Amino acid sequence: MLVDIVSKNGNLLLNVVQTPEGDLEQDVLDILEEIAKWTPVNGEGIYGTRPWKVYGEGPSINNQEKGRFGGVKDVRPYMSTDIRFTTKDNDLFAYCMDSPTDDIRISSLGRNSNLIDSKVKSVKMLGSDEKLKWKQEPDALIIHKPAKLPDWKVIGFQVSFR
Repeated sequence: MLVDIVSKNGNLLLNVVQTPEGDLEQDVLDILEEIAKWTPVNGEGIYGTRPWKVYGEGPSINNQEKGRFGGVKDVRPYMSTDIRFTTKDNDLFAYCMDSPTDDIRISSLGRNSNLIDSKVKSVKMLGSDEKLKWKQEPDALIIHKPAKLPDWKVIGFQVSFR
């Protein structure tokens, strides 16, 4: 949820509910622990970033149901083909919203895309030293599924351009 909100130039407010005794429920502690593990590794694509030309791509964007106040509802579960973008300096951060089961295909970064001005120079997975195999085809940037994925669902990639 954090990545989706940041990609749309929003802020996330966490409501940490206590029991009447002042304790925290285990499910709340689990959420906070997960955020505490994920943020140091992936925060480079969150802190100090701006929204990109489009906030994302994938199935969750297609055929969105209209919301009550003129916006859209975004309540479907994310799939590995749902991608969200943020940008900082000359880098683009692309997040798979669910752990990929196959190669990652990012249509917005194909050579013929009207969203980018230059070719991709490098791609790295945030928090990993693994050298990724990737290729920029006319219709999409293809990132071969990394051999070792992190334990969390949302996986971040840093894309640099020439």
